[in-house]
Amino acid sequence: MKLIISLLIPIFMSGCAVAPLLTQKSGRSLGKNNWVTELSVLPSLGASLNYGVTEDLDIGVLIESQLGTVYSLYGKYSFVNNEKKWSVALGGGAFMGVGFGESSGFFLGPIVSYKADSVEPYLNLRYNYVSWKPGILTSDEQSDSLIKLSDWLSDINFSYVQADFGINFWVSEKFAITPNGKAWIFFDDEVSTTSGIIPGISFLIKF
Repeated sequence: MKLIISLLIPIFMSGCAVAPLLTQKSGRSLGKNNWVTELSVLPSLGASLNYGVTEDLDIGVLIESQLGTVYSLYGKYSFVNNEKKWSVALGGGAFMGVGFGESSGFFLGPIVSYKADSVEPYLNLRYNYVSWKPGILTSDEQSDSLIKLSDWLSDINFSYVQADFGINFWVSEKFAITPNGKAWIFFDDEVSTTSGIIPGISFLIKF
């Protein structure tokens, strides 16, 4: 029971000033004129819509619920693009958040995946830069945040790396269940986290 509770806690906890927690989950591109949507239930509620512009280039939009709402535009280019075995891509984009103050920034990083039949493990290493202007957060909201700031009342700029790792289990050609984990490395003394690996789960739907 304690294990179940510990896994459910992230549903109710989220970053207050971070880039989108959702990341792209394959080094493969979608292919020209193909679409996929991702629905996330852990560690935050969110949804993305992605479109294949060319055989190697995808673009997408994302909305995510943290303590406020985060919006993002991004793209991904696949340098090694294989339907099976290894694929390697570079993804990047920009975001803004509202509702808990104001945040904005950008992210960039490589994505590596390996597709073997219906199983596709992946690793996404993403550099994130955040500029945050705080609103009024209650002590409970500060406690619920996955990140901790030394000063919750001042403007702050900070950067960090988010490492995402998981497995896409393709139940069919159009649908995958993706358990995953996230870890953060912060480069600024004013920002930290009490979390180790943050569990997540998403669903991918192609159409």
